[in-house]
Amino acid sequence: MMNTVSDDNIIPEEEQDASSEPIEEVTESEIETPAAGEESTADKEVQIDAADEVEAIEEEVEVSEREQKEAKEDEDDVHADKVDNVIDIKSAEDEASSKDLEEDNDEKPKELRLDLYIEALIFAAEYALNVEEIRKTVNLTFDQKFKKQHIQELIDNIRDKYEDPNLAIQLTGIAGGFLFMTKAKYHRIIGDFLKHNSRKKLSKAALETLSIIAYKQPISKSEIESIRGVNADYAVQKLLEKELVEITGRAEGPGRPLLYGTSTKFLNHFGISGTGDLPKLKEFETPEDTIGVSEEE
Repeated sequence: MMNTVSDDNIIPEEEQDASSEPIEEVTESEIETPAAGEESTADKEVQIDAADEVEAIEEEVEVSEREQKEAKEDEDDVHADKVDNVIDIKSAEDEASSKDLEEDNDEKPKELRLDLYIEALIFAAEYALNVEEIRKTVNLTFDQKFKKQHIQELIDNIRDKYEDPNLAIQLTGIAGGFLFMTKAKYHRIIGDFLKHNSRKKLSKAALETLSIIAYKQPISKSEIESIRGVNADYAVQKLLEKELVEITGRAEGPGRPLLYGTSTKFLNHFGISGTGDLPKLKEFETPEDTIGVSEEE
């Protein structure tokens, strides 16, 4: 039995040609794919966001560092102001302290112990120092202005300290000043020592001349010679060399002769504060005033 093909089953030729056209194939090379090394838009957006975030963080760090720096500078300024205030306060205190030294009722620093310095100064001096000389010296040493009254009070305290019977020396007022000397009970041993070690002594003529000057000062050389009855040039010259006498001026008489008097060294040597402390002439006993024979004879 033969199979027949109906018209319904026959595909028209036009359709058959159309359907028989080959389908164009799409190759992988024609499909748009991202090139190598290129990133997708999403990846770029992520990277941009990350860069923005890093930049923001860096800005925050920079702002934080700037704020810390400004705070540190402010703190340094405050510290500097405090230091300046402390310096100003210290300067004011020093100025006030300096002014207090010039007041009568000022109190000297306890740690200074000015009395010890004055004590050492008097001890080292070769002659009696008066209050004004001591005051000028301590003012120069400490660059301060001490009152004369305060210096006198310290000297009085030193003198009281050496009144202790356990001490062999004392602070004595001599020739308007102050000098350390041995106490009276020790004069004998000191005299024996000086007598034993004395190399040069005053001659009898020099002692007589010195005695006349001490009791009759101010006196001219011609007056000394009239009392002694002999020339006094050599004796007066020796006394001047030893600084026991000094020229005190000139007389008003003819020729205006030089006048002589005892010196500060004379007062220091004999341990007296002035000529008023010299023994009275009536205290001296001479053989002419003695009646009869002494028991020793």
